[in-house]
Amino acid sequence: MTRGLHIVSLDDSPFVGAMAQQMRDEIAEQAKAGAYLVEKAKIPNLRAAINTVKPTRTMSGLLDKRYHSLADIRPHLRYDPISVVGTVLDSQPMVEATTAGGVTDGRWSGVTRSWDIGGLGFVQLDESEYRETGGSITLVKEWLNSDVNGTPATLKTMRSADGATLVSISWVTESTDYRLNLQPVHADAVEANQRALLDLATKLGRRTRRVGSVRGMVPRGLSLSPDLP
Repeated sequence: MTRGLHIVSLDDSPFVGAMAQQMRDEIAEQAKAGAYLVEKAKIPNLRAAINTVKPTRTMSGLLDKRYHSLADIRPHLRYDPISVVGTVLDSQPMVEATTAGGVTDGRWSGVTRSWDIGGLGFVQLDESEYRETGGSITLVKEWLNSDVNGTPATLKTMRSADGATLVSISWVTESTDYRLNLQPVHADAVEANQRALLDLATKLGRRTRRVGSVRGMVPRGLSLSPDLP
């Protein structure tokens, strides 16, 4: 497979046999019921993972640390992460941020950030810049059931028999792979949770913050580099 983004039909994808049939069933169930059933083990507990998963040493020998502000983690990244200014995430403290993706010369190609939003749930934003690292991403066309500002996206809800739920929306631009996960407070509000996550996705990256709007002490017309929480 050549580098870059590839969108193919399920029949032309690498998924075959039982795996392809399972994907067909999940796509059909998502389209019909707005969610599909999976084994509980396939639904991660995002909030619990924050407290239990410890940083590990990567193959590069660099320590995969946790950070609590984007200002702290930004020097370890190869690019500026997408801005959350103007979204529901903007007014809430970040629970943590961790490096992700690949690492070159001590800088990572991705970051995972998380927030605990009252009334909505635990939100996790994953992003990874794949173009500069020469990566290849293949998407199944039948799973592209939504869009984020014109970019094809996959919006889905996984549920287990006992009610464990994970809502997600993922989309891939020409340079970056994005995914928003939501562990909702109200698991039964399937449509409302999906609408809220889609709305959040469409607002990402639209605004950056001027220093004057934060501190109120900077002379009018003066701004610094965008602050991307």
